[in-house]
Amino acid sequence: MRLLVSIATFIIVLGICFKLNWLALFDPTEPDENKSVFLAFSSITLAIIAVTIINYLFKKFLRLAPTFIGFCAGFWFSIYLIAAINGLGGMFVPAGATGS
Repeated sequence: MRLLVSIATFIIVLGICFKLNWLALFDPTEPDENKSVFLAFSSITLAIIAVTIINYLFKKFLRLAPTFIGFCAGFWFSIYLIAAINGLGGMFVPAGATGS
């Protein structure tokens, strides 16, 4: 269970850093002016620190791990649910229609 919590923590922190555009160094579609070595490696360092903190809290409070795994599962389920609703809604839009 500790491995699952560590992986989920690492992915969530890197996902947040990606949304903040800190991982532009690893994205080939980003322009060169957005790429920063400092932000890329600081985001990886931040993710490793977050994993260390979560592992410490996992040792102290055993209830934290199932709660965190449930949080991650709920987060991903909501993303897939929203994508499914948007996909189903897009089936009823005529081809070539624009929302002007």
